[in-house]
Amino acid sequence: MKGANDPRNPFPRPARLFTVNDDLGGWSAVNKKFFAESTGLVPRIQQATGKTR
Repeated sequence: MKGANDPRNPFPRPARLFTVNDDLGGWSAVNKKFFAESTGLVPRIQQATGKTR
């Protein structure tokens, strides 16, 4: 098998690396999208699964 499932090469080099600034719009955008208290993805997932803080 190719990739991480290959015991001869368990940590293959990714085809492309990305950065928070260049590819995700910076830390402000990431924090807003994923962690904003009422609209972020993480809090919404926590609410949906009943696993809130």
